[in-house]
Amino acid sequence: MKEYSMNVRQVCFWCAAMLPAIKLITLPSSFAYYAKDDLILSAFFNAVISLGVLCLVLLTAKRSDKTFLELVRDKFGKIFTRIFAGIYALFFFMLSVLFVLEQKGFTETTFFDIPSTAFGFAPFFLLSFYLCLRDFRSVGRSADVVLPLFAIGLGLLLSVSVGSGDYLRILPFGGNDFSETWKGTVKALAWFADPLWILFFVGRFRYEEKCARKILISYAAGVTVFLLFLWLFYAVFADIAIRQIYAISRIGQFSEAIQLIGRVDFFAVCMIAAATLLQAILPIQLATKCLAYAVRLPVWASALIVNISLFGLIFLAGNSFSFVQKFICGDMLWSILLFAFALPACSPLLTIGKQR
Repeated sequence: MKEYSMNVRQVCFWCAAMLPAIKLITLPSSFAYYAKDDLILSAFFNAVISLGVLCLVLLTAKRSDKTFLELVRDKFGKIFTRIFAGIYALFFFMLSVLFVLEQKGFTETTFFDIPSTAFGFAPFFLLSFYLCLRDFRSVGRSADVVLPLFAIGLGLLLSVSVGSGDYLRILPFGGNDFSETWKGTVKALAWFADPLWILFFVGRFRYEEKCARKILISYAAGVTVFLLFLWLFYAVFADIAIRQIYAISRIGQFSEAIQLIGRVDFFAVCMIAAATLLQAILPIQLATKCLAYAVRLPVWASALIVNISLFGLIFLAGNSFSFVQKFICGDMLWSILLFAFALPACSPLLTIGKQR
């Protein structure tokens, strides 16, 4: 009998906590920049696209208990699959640069008085290296631990911030140029590459009765939380929303309760940061696994190569998150469409003629 490294509950927890958490850092200001007060509509389009592709990924999970790379190997052979895994390793590495730079900027802004160097961010890479050495059990256990922290942290943050906004500012929906709203959707695709993460979970959890329903409901709940946060974000910041890059660390400071009892929202931000941290590490873990498969390296060697290379790039990039974001979400948009959406949507084709 096959031994699974994750279970359905952990996949649901990941969908409900980690996936919305990573969207809370810089994405709200990006939506506000492009879509203005139609930012919720722009994000809704992203959610519909991701949900549609996720349904197809779960169809793959229903038909086969093999992993994505095992399915590719069965169809196209070992040599092609090793090349394919190597390409995915490069793609995951590219996404890692984006998410780690975002995480670095968020950490410096929130927890430090002055910007730190890449060496000040070195503990992140130590944690990343450790997790890259572990199998997917560490991913599942992380979800078990982080979901309660994320729920408590976000609940506390929303409770202290909800009274600070004007919620009618966002009305009416659809009042802006649709091309700008759609541009906001396109620029946010890297943060909504959620079906890709679940695709690499396929074959690592047992597909059970009503499994797809549970995962889809969890994902929908996470997306709903993010949409509600966008509403709160624009209600609080309005015209200056585009300048609030790390708004999650500032959104609570206008509350009267905060002014009376101090920055209790800081504890909430710390809890949410745990979820963003682990989601930022996930593409590094996947890059490590794919590289090890592609070139037949020991996992420790692959983890060392990926993390040292990433550390070097982060050191060279400095505070160039905006430049990297424009490059990856603009010039390299085709790669996101292909590897994060098109190929996962086609994954059920790999299961044709196969039965569990």
